[in-house]
Amino acid sequence: MADEKVPSGELKVVEKKTDSRKKTDWTVKRILTTVIIVVLAFLMIGGSFYYIFAPGFRDDPNAFGNYDGTPVRYEANSVFYNTLMSDGQYQQAATSGDYNTIMQCWYKAYQGQVMYVALTKLAEKANIPAPQDLVNRMILDSGVYNGEDGKFSEQVYNDTPASYRTMTYQYIESVYPYQKVVDDYSSVITSDAEKSFVVGLASDTRNFDYFIVDYNAYPDEEARKTGSENEELFLGYDLFVISCSEKEKAEEAWAELEAGKEWKEVVSSFSQDSYAVNDGKINERLTPFQMKKDFSEASEADKVFALEEGEYTEPVALKQGYAIYKLEAKTRPDFSNAETLSLVKSFIYENEPDTVKPFIEKSKEDAALAVADDFEKAATDFGAGIVTVSSVPNNPANSQLFANMNYSDFEHGKLAQAAGDMDFSRDLYTKEIGYVTGPVTVDGGYIFVKIAGESKEEAMSGMLSSYYDYYGQQFPLSDLQNAIFASDKFEDNFSQKFMEILMNQMSVSSI
Repeated sequence: MADEKVPSGELKVVEKKTDSRKKTDWTVKRILTTVIIVVLAFLMIGGSFYYIFAPGFRDDPNAFGNYDGTPVRYEANSVFYNTLMSDGQYQQAATSGDYNTIMQCWYKAYQGQVMYVALTKLAEKANIPAPQDLVNRMILDSGVYNGEDGKFSEQVYNDTPASYRTMTYQYIESVYPYQKVVDDYSSVITSDAEKSFVVGLASDTRNFDYFIVDYNAYPDEEARKTGSENEELFLGYDLFVISCSEKEKAEEAWAELEAGKEWKEVVSSFSQDSYAVNDGKINERLTPFQMKKDFSEASEADKVFALEEGEYTEPVALKQGYAIYKLEAKTRPDFSNAETLSLVKSFIYENEPDTVKPFIEKSKEDAALAVADDFEKAATDFGAGIVTVSSVPNNPANSQLFANMNYSDFEHGKLAQAAGDMDFSRDLYTKEIGYVTGPVTVDGGYIFVKIAGESKEEAMSGMLSSYYDYYGQQFPLSDLQNAIFASDKFEDNFSQKFMEILMNQMSVSSI
């Protein structure tokens, strides 16, 4: 007869003796099972913490969501509850009052419960049982009732409260069908045909040349006139910078500079951008026109532009973070320089687009006629340099498995942007070599593209061939997860419910 304390899965106590069983391998499934038990153990010592944090919610009947008629609730011994209670990041955030992190932790646990509900329904539909012997074995293998010698202990088992033993059994029993569905989806074998197809996509690449017709079509003389009238916007600033994400850090860095500490030492201690490795030196000459958009307010930018050589600012507020700027040199603009003129034309287009658009349209029409005869000559005649984009596979959906247009067209990004149109992208990979496109609209201008050639990218295809089997096993489960959250069966009420909890906690804290 079974021990009366054994939960209704009847996990029987055996006499204490040397364990003759073979050592169980630490499979992924066993690790997951152990994690579940650890979560349960954590609940026994940490569960009360949540009730202190959000009093009154324990008995709230309202759901965070609904999947196929089943409410997604926060309940004791649920995936939602256990995931949240085992999250150390959540515990720290709850103690410090970091509500942003608290919400992220709640949402992650909530998503786990949605998946649990959905996959459990799949398991029920497939009639996947949780056999008693298997559940007992999973509990034994988890080690939750092991003694100091790492083996099952009758004393530990009998000393464990009956309520905890019952909870452990019921949780493992309920989770097993769900985990079985996860295992089934994750163990799908990738076919050789699929693998060959994807590897072929990665290795068959094309090369493209293109040139841009945009605000640079505006006449040089008119641009020089506008530049001279607004010279202060195009002064060249050679700068050093100390960048900090937090105002307090920027103020601390400024205090050290004021106390006489050398610039490069302060940069090394405080700056958080890529310029820090070069004593904070910004590797390009910047103008007020370029920089103003980075500041939270115009008055903050003016502090930089008022610097004399060798001086540095107090911490100034950017749209993202804070910075201290030091001026190395300031130079007057050279409006005979093509790069400076292009900057002035950009300024004119940004402020008076209707003034520039007629010139863009005229150049587009002339270029459309010229490219048919000689693509390279047309680019030169219209003052546009040819941009070369090499070894790009046909990847219009920007799969992360292999390279895409963004990876190759990183300098200007115009072709990558245009290739977001599926019809245009199809032309790039189906038209013959040497084909030249008509004008394609991009960012208020146009590009003309020539299919320059094609090649085989053996390094990429070889690497993809090696790891595709591994990643291929992740796709079915990932696709299933996406389908669940996009399904009409799923009703999401998380944001509203979480805010109710947050407001409840804050109102109790204020009493």
